[in-house]
Amino acid sequence: MSQRSSEQNEDIRDERKKQILDAALSVYVQKGYAGAEVSDVAEQAGLKRGLVYYYFNTKEELFQSLFSWMIEKSREFAKQNLLDAEGSPSERLLNYAQQLCRGALRDSRFPRFHMRAYEEAREVYEGKEEEYIRNRYILRDHIAVVVKQGMNDGELRQGDPILAANAYWGALIPNLTEYLGRKISADTVEATALVEEIVSYCLFGLLSIR
Repeated sequence: MSQRSSEQNEDIRDERKKQILDAALSVYVQKGYAGAEVSDVAEQAGLKRGLVYYYFNTKEELFQSLFSWMIEKSREFAKQNLLDAEGSPSERLLNYAQQLCRGALRDSRFPRFHMRAYEEAREVYEGKEEEYIRNRYILRDHIAVVVKQGMNDGELRQGDPILAANAYWGALIPNLTEYLGRKISADTVEATALVEEIVSYCLFGLLSIR
């Protein structure tokens, strides 16, 4: 029997870590940081607790790794669907919200993670204040970049891009979390109508659009 190469071993390690982090995500959105235990993650992943500790030495390291993993996935999503997407700033903001909503209807853990993480990041990153600050606002800052472009182009009304980005993000994530409990299938007329309503609040607020 031939031995695995170092590259194959590294691939196996990476896949195992992703398996554990995916399980940690499921546990986190259900129980939060304080309520989650490494044994819960091991059970969710179908692994022995000792194997989880082989990859992550402590609960703190595991959930800090989860936050970093989710931030990177969110960064890649924003790059593809917002920062590097085609169209005007408003079209890119529209596309980002639509894609985020549709993705969340397929996997509700993303908005649920961000709702919890916003409140619990300081606890997770205890002793690593700079990393906490950098990660907490990264998605908002991506949105603010595009909002500022729209303001500079005269497409969006003038104002503070950070406040505008907060309003956009604030209309998006809580609404998704509120309605995901309906268990709506992503490929239905009801889901399409829900996405369009949430997106309209993100871009137009409470104004009646005629």
